[in-house]
Amino acid sequence: MVDNRAPVALIIPGTDGHPGENWFPWLVQVLEGKGYEVHLPALPTDPHHSLGNWFAAFDLQCEPPTAYDLCVTHSLGTSFALRLVESRRASLHALISVAGCIDRVGIERYDALNASFLVAPFQWELLRSRIPQRVVLFSEDDPFISIPHSKLLAQSLGVPAVSLGSVGHVNAAAGFRSLAALLPFLPDSQE
Repeated sequence: MVDNRAPVALIIPGTDGHPGENWFPWLVQVLEGKGYEVHLPALPTDPHHSLGNWFAAFDLQCEPPTAYDLCVTHSLGTSFALRLVESRRASLHALISVAGCIDRVGIERYDALNASFLVAPFQWELLRSRIPQRVVLFSEDDPFISIPHSKLLAQSLGVPAVSLGSVGHVNAAAGFRSLAALLPFLPDSQE
């Protein structure tokens, strides 16, 4: 927790994601139960999916610069969180990346949609210095994010990659409306 305020958490969906899907509503309830104020922005989807449009939507909904005690991301949400930190729109004390995307995935539609997020190299040294706590969770049979891709993210952030087993893309299509495996990685509120 920063200063004397309630801790604040940010949840960022991935490509074509929205606040009501996957395990996001469940996580909002868990975090609110721990005393967090939770931000879960609705970010533009195709055909308005771009880094610039996501920045604009975030700026409108989250009033940066915002200091987050915790940020939990899914898929491309990881790249967006890193870009928020690089641009100083947000600061993150802890980042938990679930099935994080930081590179092309080899699927034409997604590579085209995600291109604006990935065109510039990430500033890894800066990111490691600005995000003190980092966790990378991955699935061993993710149809979008390969194991080497997940391990590259973890290595770039300077942390081990933590396998959740063979659980697909860790989304509703893979059966996830909650994500109990996330619980041990959540910091407790210090209220």
